[in-house]
Amino acid sequence: MKDAVRAISAFARGGTTAPRTFTLVTKIENAEGQNIYSSKIEVPVRLEAIDDATAFIVHDMMRGSMERGSAAGLTDMLVEKPFSGAGKTGTTHDFSDNWFLGYNGRVACGVWVGFLQPNKTIYEGAFSKDLAMPVWADAMNAAAKQFGGKVIPQPESVVEVKICGVSGQRATPYCYETVIDPATGRPRTRSAEFAEFFRKGSENLPFCPLHSGTSNVDSHSAAVGLAQLAVIDSTPVRSKEPVLLGEDPYFTEQVMLEGMERQPTRSSTNVLDSFDLGDGEKPLQFAWPKRLEILPE
Repeated sequence: MKDAVRAISAFARGGTTAPRTFTLVTKIENAEGQNIYSSKIEVPVRLEAIDDATAFIVHDMMRGSMERGSAAGLTDMLVEKPFSGAGKTGTTHDFSDNWFLGYNGRVACGVWVGFLQPNKTIYEGAFSKDLAMPVWADAMNAAAKQFGGKVIPQPESVVEVKICGVSGQRATPYCYETVIDPATGRPRTRSAEFAEFFRKGSENLPFCPLHSGTSNVDSHSAAVGLAQLAVIDSTPVRSKEPVLLGEDPYFTEQVMLEGMERQPTRSSTNVLDSFDLGDGEKPLQFAWPKRLEILPE
């Protein structure tokens, strides 16, 4: 456990671990307040495990696990808000050991749940998220008052880039994806853009070829600029009812076959799919038609 906590602390310290030796007891006093033991204070020896860019990128990955992965819901348990640290679950294949390791800007903490007897299962389906993570959250909440509040900064060796979640390339203004709204069961569009961190010098990715209309240019070249992407100055009208006959370029209709649980995915994407009109609708303004005149033959 000590080695694990020391190792994970490197992600909060820019690649430098916690001291190689831990001091668990600094002094002991008797009932009269007399000091009967004092530990020797030594200069801490730390390891330079990784560079600050690697440390921050892995740190960001673990934060993603807190938002949409195995540690989802952790931030709701913590009193430190905003919580700039991160944590990661761990469960052995036979459910005999649970781990949760994490840190904030000042302290690292690890929790193990299991039996001292070897090969003894806690219970089938005993995951760290349910057992070790709540204990870890309680420990961090107890430490928050004295050891909280420090933000883990982004180092200068790392840059943030907007990435399209569909193609994995640099996002454009047209990068949207179609998903099924769980509340209504109907398809809706949302931005496919998310922030990703790169080591400085490795962030020069090409723009997304799926939503930008760059299929006729070298999409693997990072030299393709926004000026070469498809530009449109109009937005589509979203239909409320099935009205189209033939091809459906705006993805307004869904084909559902009997027995299918989800909509089929199209092989191509139109750039007009990239606009989410939202729930608000602006009425179209049409001029009143002129009086009908019937002229004699």
